[in-house]
Amino acid sequence: MARILIINRFYYPEMTGGVEIVVEKLSEFARKQGHQIAILTWSETPGTEIIDGITVIRLKRVRKKIAFIADIGKWIGTFPTLWKAIKQADMLHLYNVHTIPNYAAILAIAGLQKKRIVQEVPDPYLFMLFDNTKLFFSRSVLLPFFRGIYFSCVSEYMKKQLCSRGIDPTRTIISRPFLRMNVKKTNKKKVKNTVLFVGQVVEHKGVHVLMNTIPLLKDKHPKLHVTFVGGGDAEEEIRQLARTLNIQKNVTITGYIPRNKIQQYYDQNSFMVFPSLWEEPLAITTFEALEQGLPVICFPTGGTTEIVKHGYNGIVVQEKTPEKLARAMEKLLSNPRLIATYSKNAKKTTDELSFESEKKKVTTLYEKLARKNEEP
Repeated sequence: MARILIINRFYYPEMTGGVEIVVEKLSEFARKQGHQIAILTWSETPGTEIIDGITVIRLKRVRKKIAFIADIGKWIGTFPTLWKAIKQADMLHLYNVHTIPNYAAILAIAGLQKKRIVQEVPDPYLFMLFDNTKLFFSRSVLLPFFRGIYFSCVSEYMKKQLCSRGIDPTRTIISRPFLRMNVKKTNKKKVKNTVLFVGQVVEHKGVHVLMNTIPLLKDKHPKLHVTFVGGGDAEEEIRQLARTLNIQKNVTITGYIPRNKIQQYYDQNSFMVFPSLWEEPLAITTFEALEQGLPVICFPTGGTTEIVKHGYNGIVVQEKTPEKLARAMEKLLSNPRLIATYSKNAKKTTDELSFESEKKKVTTLYEKLARKNEEP
């Protein structure tokens, strides 16, 4: 079996989003498959520790803009640990790397040590390197590097985007971030006119759009209640927006809640709205909601519609406006039978999927690359 170094900007206990959950679960799964796993991440408190049999190496996190002399010194100071960690691995699996200079350094060191690389494509930020002509290592420089890399994409959408930029389709796999909750149902009962949002409370997730649907709906549905489960940069802003729109009684904003504490919210809400505005690769929360039998209303962004099927397990709203989103919400709020039908179909959708089968695609790729390492 192989020695894998998985690199991501955050790792437990710093869990900021779905990528961190997938990294943690993949690490556990790959270790049980017999692989030797190490995690390389960045933290305010650098050091090395072993967590459940997995070595976690934390480099000193410096400011994203390393133009200051003090930060450059700290950044260069991480190189010996980075070099050693890469040297001890058979291959690297890159997720989101902390800062572009770190990414360049990792590619350079891996190239010098002739290490095989699997690049995860969990979001579109990688494409910005290809498309930004102002960067000195944009597409013309990166493509020769990337032709030797294997890619793991979270959705068909991400694979198409990657291949349209010159990557060989035969060097890509699709491994969807499907994770079962594995938490017992609570005693909470479904409450009529309740709507759920789960995710980061940030502007590109469309939280402002969802907030602005409430004034359009509350006259007809005075008991309408929307719960935002999650924290983020826009949390205080949407609290203020609730006061401005006079909808405080219709809104709950929980702040960050650990994944194993979210079950009660899936249990008591009627359906979920996922109004992400950016090209969402494929969000874990859509899987979770469908698994729990919640229909999902979403915009047709990125890979979202690969799992949310319009008129089957949810509603896909073509225009990203509060008015169009409110119209879709009204359709479910006024039709409990439709919610029940979509709910059954939602469960059918996820019954056909499993985390193990999706991540087995990744560990199979590890084994393929390990065999290539053994070739003369």
